[in-house]
Amino acid sequence: MRRRLIARVGLFDAALGAGTSASGGEELEYFFRALRLGALLAREPRAVVRHEHRRELREVENQIEGWSRGFACAIARSVLAFPEEQMSQRMMMGRIALLHHVRRALFRPGLRRLARRAAEW
Repeated sequence: MRRRLIARVGLFDAALGAGTSASGGEELEYFFRALRLGALLAREPRAVVRHEHRRELREVENQIEGWSRGFACAIARSVLAFPEEQMSQRMMMGRIALLHHVRRALFRPGLRRLARRAAEW
């Protein structure tokens, strides 16, 4: 990130991210604020990111749960910061709720087919 962007957008929200109750979402919320202020976001294809791969199904479920919580918290934070965007953010929260239930259903064999169909919606 460039200093000019940080000067315009501010810092990451300390209430979001790993190690908080939100478990994540700080970068998504930051990017939303940056885009609302007219910033241009670009990706660097040569950048390397390392992720820890979970070995146990329960660990994967916990990680996905954390990502979902972080994303929902980022949207909620954005609703507070940009009330004029509430309608689109409410629609996003409805989608998140649906995907949360779809994810839970994927781990139940009898509901997998139904969950996959709902995810295509």
